[in-house]
Amino acid sequence: MPIRATPFKHQRNAYAAALETMTGGKSRGYALLMDMGTGKTITSIAIAGALHLHGAIRRTLIVAPLSILGVWQEEFAKFADFDYNLAILSGDIAKKVDTRTKCLALRSKLL
Repeated sequence: MPIRATPFKHQRNAYAAALETMTGGKSRGYALLMDMGTGKTITSIAIAGALHLHGAIRRTLIVAPLSILGVWQEEFAKFADFDYNLAILSGDIAKKVDTRTKCLALRSKLL
């Protein structure tokens, strides 16, 4: 798992099941139906990182309530053991479009 932490067994199992489902041609998505506080965020970060590192995905969209977007930012900084570029789309539509445009421009420079 491309994270800077030692995952619990249930997180390793969820990670393995998600990767098997998503890379085995069975599905393009996976739901982590885990209780609150059991590590869905870190497991999701590991899954996104593994799929990115294996070339299966180029970007990830996380849809979450505005009140917890900062948590995602903190968790990526703390746990992601892979290169990433994270942008939070907030504000009015013009600001969101501007942020997305800047991210796409940065991505093209990195390629």
